Amino acid sequence: MLSFKTRRTVPFLAVSLCALSLAACGGSGDKGQPLDLTILHINDHHSHLDAESTALTLKDAAGASKSVTVELGGFARVSAAIEALAAGKPNVLKLHAGDALTGDLYFTQSEGQADAALMNTVCFDAFTLGNHEFDGADAGLVKFIDYLHAGACKTPVLSANVKPAAGTPLAARVADYSIIERSGQQVGVVGLTV
Repeated sequence: MLSFKTRRTVPFLAVSLCALSLAACGGSGDKGQPLDLTILHINDHHSHLDAESTALTLKDAAGASKSVTVELGGFARVSAAIEALAAGKPNVLKLHAGDALTGDLYFTQSEGQADAALMNTVCFDAFTLGNHEFDGADAGLVKFIDYLHAGACKTPVLSANVKPAAGTPLAARVADYSIIERSGQQVGVVGLTV
């Protein structure tokens, strides 16, 4: 059983502020030197792995409505965008702030295996648990984390405010934080589940 100490903050800001506040803390390289860090972040993809079109009604300054069709989602698009944004940047952190699961037929059919496989195309530096990661209970979350770690990526799964009971399978799979090295400096990333 998990105990929650929930804080009402925006996951991206929490993860980003933690990462930025801990940047360059005690690295083995250029201590005290500035570190130019690019943070690429997603959250709440909710198993929406395919792109889809949707119609939006927008109003102009005069109040006139106009309908436009836009493309939404699609993990292939997310992966390509992250790759393009990271290109040529030496110090990139790729973070996922949770709620990867639940919300689409992909989750119902694959129980997170499809999500994990596509998340591994990005190879996130850290993944923070969102509240929907618990929709399949502890056993479902263990299965998802195992899928996430099945490839070469081994993305750390983080949550400093979720404490799995001692001796449960989750205890060894969820950490409070991760230390990531960039340009010889250490960057701490703390996960908070909200």
